[in-house]
Amino acid sequence: MRSIKPLEDAPALIAQLASDLTECFDCTWVVSFSPGLDLLATFGQHPDIDRCTKYLSAMLASSDGTEITVSLGEHRSDWAPRLVCRILRCCGASAILALGPQRSGAAYTTEDQDFIATVASQFSALLSNDRLAAVAGRRIEQLRQRTLELAHAREVQQRFLPLGLPVIHGIDYYGECRPAGEVGGDFFDFVAPEPSSLLLSVGDVSGKGLPSAMVMAGLQASLRSLRRQREGSMSTVMRDLNRSMWEVSPDNFFITMFYARIDSVRRELRYVNAGHEPPLLIRRRDRAIVRLESTGTVLGLSTRSTFEQRTIHLEPDDVLVAATDGITEAFYENGRDTSQQVMEEAVRGHPNASASDVAGHILSAVETSTRADTPVDDRTLVVVRLLKTSGEARISTTRSSHASAYATLAS
Repeated sequence: MRSIKPLEDAPALIAQLASDLTECFDCTWVVSFSPGLDLLATFGQHPDIDRCTKYLSAMLASSDGTEITVSLGEHRSDWAPRLVCRILRCCGASAILALGPQRSGAAYTTEDQDFIATVASQFSALLSNDRLAAVAGRRIEQLRQRTLELAHAREVQQRFLPLGLPVIHGIDYYGECRPAGEVGGDFFDFVAPEPSSLLLSVGDVSGKGLPSAMVMAGLQASLRSLRRQREGSMSTVMRDLNRSMWEVSPDNFFITMFYARIDSVRRELRYVNAGHEPPLLIRRRDRAIVRLESTGTVLGLSTRSTFEQRTIHLEPDDVLVAATDGITEAFYENGRDTSQQVMEEAVRGHPNASASDVAGHILSAVETSTRADTPVDDRTLVVVRLLKTSGEARISTTRSSHASAYATLAS
């Protein structure tokens, strides 16, 4: 028998397999061990390793040496493995994977065991081929590095989104952004230029992934710089922002954006819409719905674009809902757009709900109407309600793990 050389790429390959099995079977935990039962890596919850190792040792000693060993677990304890998988290399053990209980509480079926046995056999064959295993190991390491870089990019992008704001008199507002991937091209922002005014922006960069995220970051930085430099009209800000985006964004990229200022004292909404999905102004008093249609083209296409500013009078309990197409397109049924109906129901069906709660109802409806396990597009939503009176200040924490910002002044 030829000697077995240590394989440097084996730990990375085995760790990837353990991670995949954790996700595939929704395991509470999966642990990888060396042939001598030294701990290599854990995924999911961290079990009682000492008790798990002792139980695993006895379990393997009584097994027949096959690739898959099944156990009900000692007293069905959460730390006891339910299934053990041997990874072999040239007829020698290379690693041992212990799978904990499934989160659903269900037992591993015969089909599950056959699937894992097949995967283990193929994986063992891979490890037995040094050259192929080395190539696969390098690919996995490259993927790990890219995943780490994307995680850092997501962290940076989160900093461009507001995570907490001061209270604005007479205005209850909330925003949330849910990227489809690690990073996305949607954005929203809130600024309080005065104690009774809210300046908001929400938009969508064409495309997906890292390129869109980079354009979004540049847009946010340019917009904040323009706001600091001048107090001119919103049309002027959008004109200058459009020129900046035309200069720096690639030819195949453009941005839709809704830019608005709400004044609770004047009860006034001023806005510019650069080709964005029309936000809805849902009136409380006369039950009307006003669609805030485009007042200019998308950003970044031409330096000749112009943007008209419009003004609308507001009444107490009027609600503004602005979203990106990742939300509105979730409500297309047989070619019919039902997003307006859903948003109206979220507002009128919960007349005393906060902006955060209204957003929650809309996002829940999105989840219900979307059949895909993961969203195919970023989802961003902003909700603003004009309050009747100003009262005690109250600031709530974020409602979810997604990037969100929420502030209100209770009436």
